[in-house]
Amino acid sequence: MATIAKETSENIKTGPCSATYSGKNTCPKSCPFFSSGCYGSTGPIGIIFRRLTSKRSPEQEAREEASKIRNLTGLHDLRIHATGDSPTNKAASLIAKAATEHVSKFGKSAWTYTHAWRKVSRKSWGKVSVLASCETTKQVKQARAKGYATALVVPTFESDKLYVKDGVKILPCPHMTGKVRFCVTCRLCMDDAKLRKAGVTIAFKIHGPHIKATAALKAATA
Repeated sequence: MATIAKETSENIKTGPCSATYSGKNTCPKSCPFFSSGCYGSTGPIGIIFRRLTSKRSPEQEAREEASKIRNLTGLHDLRIHATGDSPTNKAASLIAKAATEHVSKFGKSAWTYTHAWRKVSRKSWGKVSVLASCETTKQVKQARAKGYATALVVPTFESDKLYVKDGVKILPCPHMTGKVRFCVTCRLCMDDAKLRKAGVTIAFKIHGPHIKATAALKAATA
């Protein structure tokens, strides 16, 4: 077993939803947290992340993950890649097709984040709501130019409300600011088209192993 598709996640951030997990071998090495500071490397989710890491190709992983998505009921929203990513167009399109089938069953949503936005076309993700994971406002602008909505990792929020930095409109994650309890009640990240149209980037404070993640983020933004 190298991937997991869980019918109902118990994650305290997402709330009750379905979720998929894959290993570190599906993550692009361009991610600044690849070697250190990844939120998926610690705690209970870290155990899963390490157990799922294999030497299989991203496409092999994606085929298995897609198959498991198809076995879900479709009664819940789907968080794709609670751990892992899709670093190739083929891998992304395989998962996107299965996710589209999932949401068509009962009108739910599927969402994810990717550090592979530099190489993977937004079109490969189809109808999945996908946010490009960025570390700088410059990257945000580059990802937008490629058709992505964006998320930005920051060391701290400059405000708990919408603010502008370097011409980028930044909205702190409402869960992290205590305004909503779960992702499934917030739903902002489930509508990337709306975020793109509004020009809004969702910001997340560092939520991995803090010291290592802070160092990785500092190096990425130097």
